[in-house]
Amino acid sequence: MQVRACGLPLLKSSFDWLVTPWNAVHEIMASDGDHFGLEADLDIAANSMRCRSYGVLYPHEFERDSDNVPVLTPGAMENCRSKLIYKHRKMVSTINEKQGSDILFVRYGGLAQECRAWPYMDDFGKCTEEDVNELLHSLKALFPQNRVKLLFVWADPFVKISIDSSKLHRDIFSRPLPVGLNATWEGDTTQWSDAFGQAFSQWGMDSVLSYQRALNVA
Repeated sequence: MQVRACGLPLLKSSFDWLVTPWNAVHEIMASDGDHFGLEADLDIAANSMRCRSYGVLYPHEFERDSDNVPVLTPGAMENCRSKLIYKHRKMVSTINEKQGSDILFVRYGGLAQECRAWPYMDDFGKCTEEDVNELLHSLKALFPQNRVKLLFVWADPFVKISIDSSKLHRDIFSRPLPVGLNATWEGDTTQWSDAFGQAFSQWGMDSVLSYQRALNVA
């Protein structure tokens, strides 16, 4: 949502429909989404179905009963699988068709080990510079024909992450995004716009128009 609000073209993907732990990003990309929608269990604390394979939440894929609890049916699982595989592979094929393009991946939030459909809660584990560098390297390995960069941001002060930017790859820009006490899940467009602008400045780019595609993986 904020990618488009800040004037960047957004390449739609399966990640738009998921709540994704950090490690699941690489697992989904490396397996081409092949394990979507195979098996899921109700995560009572999150009140959402959780994928057994990837650990992602499926907050939008299942109808809910009168108590607002998602209901797992074979038909809903089949639809979940076909929808998410299609969206993931459409994203990948679009990137591969644009050889030589700049691709910006956006990660909003940290490890998300306690996976919830709410960005303003702290992690149980702490994200490190090594985690961020490894994510970028895995994405670059998947798309070697493109110029892949990573914007890593998190909600301050709710998510407590301490990153030393000097230890990050030059194609990574990271910073906290200040969030007010009455913030909605959509976030603050001004803060997002500042983050994009600072990232482009670090990478020596004139403007958002320099990007041919932007991809949100948060």
